[in-house]
Amino acid sequence: TKLLNKPFLCNNSDELTGSFISLKIANSTWSKPIGLDSVGEDRIINIIDNDRIENPDFQFNLGVSTQIGRNQYFRTKVITISPQFVLINNLSREILFKQVSTDSVYSLLPQEQIPYHWDVFDAQKLLTITLDMDCKWSGSFEMYNIGNFAVNIRNDINEIVFMVKVEIKIEHATAYVLFCDFDPDFPPYRIDNFTNDTIMVYQQGLPNTVQTLTPYESQDFSWEEPSRLHRIQVCIESEYEEVKMDYSLEEITEHEEKIKSPTTGEILHTEVTADGPTRVFMIYSQDMHPNYVSKTEFSRDGDEKQIGKLDSLINIFIPGIGLSLVDGSPKELLYITLGEIEISHGKNSIENDYTLSIASIQIDNQLYGAIFPIVLVSSPSELPFLSVTAGKSNSYKDMDYYSCLFISLQKVIVNIDVKFLEEVINFFQLFKGDVNNEDVEENFFTSIKETKKIYLKMILINPIKINLSVAAEGDKNSNGLALLNVVGITMVGNLDKVNLSLNGILLLNTFVTQSELISRITKHYTYQFFQQFHKIVGSFDFLGNPVSLVSNLGSGVYDFIYEPAHAMLFQPNQLASGIRKGTSSLIGNSIYGIFNSASKISGSMGKIVSSVYSIENYKKVRDNRNEPQNISDALKYGLRDFAFSVQVGILGVITSPMEGYKQTGLHGLIKGSINGLMGTAMFPLIGMLDLITTTTEGVRNTAGTGNGRLTYYRQKVPQSFNEKNASPDASLGNFFLYYTGSQDQKYEFLVRGDNDSIYFFTDRKVACISYNMVVQWEINYEDISRIRLRNDEIRISVNTTTGLTLSAREYTIIPSLSEDVNQVLERFETILEDNI
Repeated sequence: TKLLNKPFLCNNSDELTGSFISLKIANSTWSKPIGLDSVGEDRIINIIDNDRIENPDFQFNLGVSTQIGRNQYFRTKVITISPQFVLINNLSREILFKQVSTDSVYSLLPQEQIPYHWDVFDAQKLLTITLDMDCKWSGSFEMYNIGNFAVNIRNDINEIVFMVKVEIKIEHATAYVLFCDFDPDFPPYRIDNFTNDTIMVYQQGLPNTVQTLTPYESQDFSWEEPSRLHRIQVCIESEYEEVKMDYSLEEITEHEEKIKSPTTGEILHTEVTADGPTRVFMIYSQDMHPNYVSKTEFSRDGDEKQIGKLDSLINIFIPGIGLSLVDGSPKELLYITLGEIEISHGKNSIENDYTLSIASIQIDNQLYGAIFPIVLVSSPSELPFLSVTAGKSNSYKDMDYYSCLFISLQKVIVNIDVKFLEEVINFFQLFKGDVNNEDVEENFFTSIKETKKIYLKMILINPIKINLSVAAEGDKNSNGLALLNVVGITMVGNLDKVNLSLNGILLLNTFVTQSELISRITKHYTYQFFQQFHKIVGSFDFLGNPVSLVSNLGSGVYDFIYEPAHAMLFQPNQLASGIRKGTSSLIGNSIYGIFNSASKISGSMGKIVSSVYSIENYKKVRDNRNEPQNISDALKYGLRDFAFSVQVGILGVITSPMEGYKQTGLHGLIKGSINGLMGTAMFPLIGMLDLITTTTEGVRNTAGTGNGRLTYYRQKVPQSFNEKNASPDASLGNFFLYYTGSQDQKYEFLVRGDNDSIYFFTDRKVACISYNMVVQWEINYEDISRIRLRNDEIRISVNTTTGLTLSAREYTIIPSLSEDVNQVLERFETILEDNI
C-alpha cells in the first residue's frame, strides 16, 4: 500500500444527519455509507472487487477509525482508512500463507509487512502458514483476538517441528499479525514428567501428533490446531493396561483426581502451574515433587483447611476525604468527596486478601454560574459505590496469581458542563503540546518480550450504569464545546438524563500480560458505549427527550397497576393507600415527563433563535439564568427574563445603529438600524420562549420533588481567595452575593441561626436564607426604622408603604447558641452607622 503524502482535508458535516462517506478501491463497488461522528469507534467495511473475474468472492477488508487530532488539532476528526489485517514477518526466513480451504498461496519475505484480505469472504476466516513446500501447513488460527500463541510447522522428511510465535496486536481498526521466533527459554507451554513412567501427550482429538516423554524429561508444547479445543490427552501404557486422562492447560490448579501408574502402581499427581509466561503441566509421584514448585491453595496435607485462617488482618476506616482542585488564578475548579472508605488486608501463608470499599463519591463543579453544580455523584444505594475484592496467591514467584478479582460499581449520575470542561482543559494544559514532538507510539513491528504474566482464575466486573446529561451551551470557539462537538455528543443540542448501561465482564482462567488485560477491558467498554448510541440520539433536547418521556410514563403506569395489586395481595387493609400511591405516581411521572419534554423543546427553540440573532452581553446573561426549583421560582425568573429581553430589544433600536456606525461608518449605521428594528421582534420572542421554558421547568421540578426524585447539592460552596478574608464564612458570603445577583455589594459577615437559617450582612442589606440557598427575606438598610435586642433575639423594624398607608413590619434574627448575640448586634449597628 502507498500512503498519502498529505492528509485529505474535507468538511462534510450536517448538523442534523451527521457526516457520512462511501469508499471504493480502483474499480470496486461503492461501500455502504459510513458515519464519521463517533470518535473512538472502529468499523470494518467490506468492498466487492469487480476486477477479479477469476475470484468473484474476493472482497477488500478495510478498517475505518475516527480519532481526535493531536495536540492543538483536537478540533479536527482524523479518519484513518487502513487494511483490517497487516501481516508482519519478523523471522529470518520466508513464510508462505493462505486462507484455509483455498488454493491461493502468498509469500511473506523476512522483515516484510503486507496487508491481507480474505480470498473467499464467505469461507472460514482462518489463516494457515508454512515455511516451505517440504513442510506441512500449520494448524489454522483466527486473527481477531489480542494475545500471542504458537503454531507448529512439521517437516516430515527430517521430523523437525518448528514452533512459530504468532502475536496479534490491535490498533484502532487494524489487527497486526506478527510472526516471530519463540524465546527458547519461554515457550507457551511445557510438559514436565517427574515420574518413572513414559508418558504420551497430544492435543485432544489429534493422536497423530503425539509427543513422548521418557521419565524425568521435559518438552516444549504448543497447540497443533489453535482454533480447536485446548485440552491435552495424557496416556500411560503398560503391557496389560492403558490409562488415559484429559486436562485443560488454561486453569492453573492442582487436580484432585489422581492417577494410578499401570507400570509401578504409584499414585501420580497432576497440576498446572507457571514458570514466568510459560504454563507448565506437571505429572509426578508423591515423593518426586520438584522442590522449586510451591504448593497451591489446593495442596495436600490439609493446606486446604487453612484457607480462611489469617495470620494477620489490617482494617482501615476513613470517614471521608475531600480534595479541591485549584488553578493558578487562584480559583477553585472542583471539589471531590469520597465517603466511608474501608480498606482491608488479610494475610496467611497461602494467600493475601485485599478489599476496598468506597460508600459514595461526589465531584462538584465549583465555578460560579455552573449549569450543573454536580459533575458526578453516586446514586443512593445500600451497597457501596465501589467495591473491589482480590485474592492473590503466595504460591507462585514467576507470576501474579489471583484466585479472584471482583469489581462492583453502582449507578452514577454524570453532568458535563461546557464551561467546566473548558476550565479543566486549560488547567491540565490539554491539547497544547508541540505537534513536532508527538508521543512515541508503540512499535507494532516488533514483538515485546514478556517474562511475567498475570493469571486470573476469575475476574468479574458488574454492569456499569450511567445517567448522562450534557449542557452544550457556551462560546462556539471554546475548547470545551469544540471537544464535545468533535466526539459527536453535541451535534444538535443538549443531552438530558440519558440512561446508559454497559454490560459487565466475566473472564475465567485468564493468563495475560497487564497491557493485554487493560486492552481487553478498554475495548469491551468502548464497544458497549457505542452500542448505547441510540439512547443518546433519542435524548437530545430538540427532540424533547422522547426516551425520558416514554420512561417516565411507563414508570407511572407500572406503579398505577402494581401498588394497588401488591396491597390487595399482601395487605388488603392498605388497598386505599396503594391506590393513592399508584395514582400519585402516575400523575407525578406523567406531569414530569410531559413538562420535561415541553421545556426541552421550547429551550432548544430559544437557543436556536438566540444563536441566530443575539448580542454578546445578552448571551452571557441568558446563559447564566437560574433553573427554578418550583412554580413560584419559575414565574419569578421567567417574568424577569422576559422583561429583560423586551428591554434589550427596545434599547437595541438605539444601540445597534450606534455600534454599527463606530465599526464601519455609514454602512454599519444602516445595517445596525435594520438589526435594531428586527430586534424589537426577535428579543421579545426569545424572552417568551425562555418564559415558557422556565415555567415548564418549574412545573416539572415541582412534580419531580413530590414524586420522590432526589435533588443533589454541593458539599461546600466555592472557596473564596480574597486576600483579606478567605475563611469558609467569607466563601459562603461571596457565593451568596453572586447567587442573589448582588456582586456590586460588599460582604461583611454572617451569623448562623438556630433554625437552619443563615443571616448575611453586606454593606447595603441583611438577608436570611436557608441552607439550600433559598432566600427567606432581605432588607435594605435604608428601609430599617430601628433594631433592638429582646430575649436573645434581634428584632428589625421596617416601615413599608402600601398606597397612602404607612405600616411597620418586624423581622427577627435568632442566632444559634454558639453565637454571641450582643456581639452580633454591635457589629450590625456599626455597619448601619458606616453605610447610612
